[in-house]
Amino acid sequence: GIYCDGCNCVNCCNNAENEAVRHDAVEATLERNPNAFRPKIASSPIALRDNR
Repeated sequence: GIYCDGCNCVNCCNNAENEAVRHDAVEATLERNPNAFRPKIASSPIALRDNR
């Protein structure tokens, strides 16, 4: 996954020092919603072709 870098969060735990806790949180989220971290808007081959 991607860690925060220079975010404005207070007490941000999205960093390498908290990898174990972060991993557990991601796994718990994915158990509840397998699509949780997928892009909200999917690209299509037609849209890519038309944007040239």
